[in-house]
Amino acid sequence: MFLSPTEVHRLIKNLCEPEDYNPHTTDDLKMSITEYIQNVDRAILNTVFENTVRRVNQCLETGGGNFECYL
Repeated sequence: MFLSPTEVHRLIKNLCEPEDYNPHTTDDLKMSITEYIQNVDRAILNTVFENTVRRVNQCLETGGGNFECYL
């Protein structure tokens, strides 16, 4: 499964920022982030990791130039 950067951002934003959540302190925010990270589906993490490695490799192969069109 391939997720574009936009799809990954949208997924994380929807999961991390539910409309009814409004942290009142930095500690509340830290706790929320920690709980979220501990509950992320491993399959999603694996997909994100694999996509990141693939993008870094493609970037290196193109000498740091534009590589999105080759993915």
